[in-house]
Amino acid sequence: MIDLNEWAYRCASNILSITNKAKCGHIGSSLSCVSVLVDIFFNRKNKDDVFILSKGHAASALYSILNLKGLITDDQLSSFYQESTFLSAHPPCNGPFNDIRFGTGSLGHGLSLAVGIALAKKLLRRTEKVFCLLSDGDCQEGSTWEALMFAGARKLDNLFVYMDNNSIQGFGRTKDILPLDNLSEHLKLLGFDSVICSDGNNLKCLDTAFNKLQNDFLGPKCIIAKTVKGYGVSFMEDTVDWHYLPMNNEQYLTALNDIKKLREAK
Repeated sequence: MIDLNEWAYRCASNILSITNKAKCGHIGSSLSCVSVLVDIFFNRKNKDDVFILSKGHAASALYSILNLKGLITDDQLSSFYQESTFLSAHPPCNGPFNDIRFGTGSLGHGLSLAVGIALAKKLLRRTEKVFCLLSDGDCQEGSTWEALMFAGARKLDNLFVYMDNNSIQGFGRTKDILPLDNLSEHLKLLGFDSVICSDGNNLKCLDTAFNKLQNDFLGPKCIIAKTVKGYGVSFMEDTVDWHYLPMNNEQYLTALNDIKKLREAK
């Protein structure tokens, strides 16, 4: 049986492979949330549950996870960012994949969609869960805070929000643009059961954080995952540049070697 760290390695390897072939960016953004996606898709999400990637610029990570789950074929994955592909730079609006419910990418939209679905399931007395992954940039959008307030007020205990808190956004460090201090406290005031995962790139830490959530809490839940942008790749980690830059072939080989070393260390 493949363990979760191996799935995380395979996901990161897929991300590097398809972004190198496409010569595109958003690599650091995708690598930062690999462990979060592995935890959701291999530990939490049931077949009929819903997942929404609000940070749509990390589409290569989502596609890689869906490939590992057998929901996107190898041929489809290799078409990422290519002409006439369904796997565009951001999740497609009207693609053929049931597990990609909405096109996302303009930040601040994903949580509102997730909250709407969670509310609908409540009204229909359905038991499925709704998962949503946000970024630092998402958390600076007014629509995100409106959705958080609504979810708490309506006590949507079927909603699970994950924040990929890597402290970097498109044009710099979050603390220098619009600080996101005391997120957990703010969320609790809005009616969330909120837990901080101090190492969101560590699957054991994510599991511990999830287990700290109160099963009987009558409201939405949130895990704030403190992650590292470009996690696992020496020249990408914790840098703004790798929000955008593509790799050259030498960098690609170095990146592959770095994540192999990380797998061996774990």
